[in-house]
Amino acid sequence: MAMRTGDAHGAPGSDWGVFRARRNLFRSSDIGGIFMFRRATEGGREDFNRIYGADTYIRFPGEIDLSVYYLASDARATGGGDNLAPPLDRDRGGYTVRTSLNREGNFHHIKFGFMEMSPDFRNDLGFLRRTGFRKYFVDWGIRPRFQFMRRLGVREVHPHIVWNYYDDLDNRMLAKWLHTGITFFLNNGGNVQIQVDPTFERIDRPFRLDRRIDPIPPGSYSWAPWSLTGGTDASRMFSFRWRGTLGELWSGTQKSLSLTSCGHCGPCVPTTRSIPTCSSMRWSSTIRRTTSSTRTCASTSSMRR
Repeated sequence: MAMRTGDAHGAPGSDWGVFRARRNLFRSSDIGGIFMFRRATEGGREDFNRIYGADTYIRFPGEIDLSVYYLASDARATGGGDNLAPPLDRDRGGYTVRTSLNREGNFHHIKFGFMEMSPDFRNDLGFLRRTGFRKYFVDWGIRPRFQFMRRLGVREVHPHIVWNYYDDLDNRMLAKWLHTGITFFLNNGGNVQIQVDPTFERIDRPFRLDRRIDPIPPGSYSWAPWSLTGGTDASRMFSFRWRGTLGELWSGTQKSLSLTSCGHCGPCVPTTRSIPTCSSMRWSSTIRRTTSSTRTCASTSSMRR
């Protein structure tokens, strides 16, 4: 795929391209490569970004699969770029690598892996929330089905965790998000989940949640909000989703309640396409304590990477 953009809103025109190749291996594995680029239509020698890499997906016996990719970038720019890649007056190269091992079974599932991105990695064709980090992650759960709970209207129980840790390249913790929950899937197609999300964020510069309150000063912050979520059968013509959250947020507290209703324009059967129409109502507040008063602002959430 290739395209050209013209000058707009002070940004110079550029040529853009994405080339992707993949080859199947054996019965259910594959290997591939990718090349992406951006090159200014004027002064392309001084304003460009190239990303190239390879990936593979290997399926092993026993419902186990391995996924690996590696990307490298080189860039030179006189302006523009994403929010984490300021204008450059020199060449800059970087890399990112990710690997994960996954087992997906009917009763038990687990996925864990590792990702690293250098501070100099740049991708003008995407958005990077942060660079210069290592990420460790695990997603684990079981799906038991108890006969006695079926009589109570519960088809399946799903206790699970989704944990993400982030360190910088000097092994200093940057952030963590430790989602821990249990989901009840009901016989009627609905579901209910209770969860707690211990969170840690380290910020090196002031962070503004809302323009009506003072920025949060640099430092380390931990909080652990509780949430209760649920929904009715989404395959029906009309369905509802709801979520309530209560607990801390950064240096203050939060509480929120949301309700979303969805309607399908047409029968909800697999052979018929339908267009969902959703509306939602939300009541929320985030309270930040200060030395002189307590202020209330619109609900916000922490960064998700």
